[in-house]
Amino acid sequence: MVLYLDPNGGEVTKILANSYHIKLSSKQTDGEFTMMEGIVLSGEGLHLLSPAMHIHPFEHEVFYVLESSCVYASRGVVHTFRNINGINARPALLQFWFSPAGIENYFQQVSCALNQKPPDLDLVMEIAKEWGIDIIGSPNWSIAG
Repeated sequence: MVLYLDPNGGEVTKILANSYHIKLSSKQTDGEFTMMEGIVLSGEGLHLLSPAMHIHPFEHEVFYVLESSCVYASRGVVHTFRNINGINARPALLQFWFSPAGIENYFQQVSCALNQKPPDLDLVMEIAKEWGIDIIGSPNWSIAG
């Protein structure tokens, strides 16, 4: 199969103020991988509703910051991310690759819970538990760098 998506292509999932494009889903890759793209705002990772430290027990994850770095987190490893460019720097365009595929469904469920007024954090924790994702807590960036 060959699939072409223009730069704005893919299904959009909103999580709070951020939009993530699901570029390639489980259905499109025959379950091999999921590719998502999103903008990580300057300073993101430093406030309460940023991604917590967490573990995916089933998926390997690659974070690729376009024009910059690439980070690989194997399944079972505690991780999170942030934009370290400083509060006044430009946002970073980030691609997320997950293998095997399917985690896009988790993000869609979390999107529904977080976009309620007020965001339902208890439901987010339930969804994470259903997906086997262990939420560890907030990172200590002062020791992480």
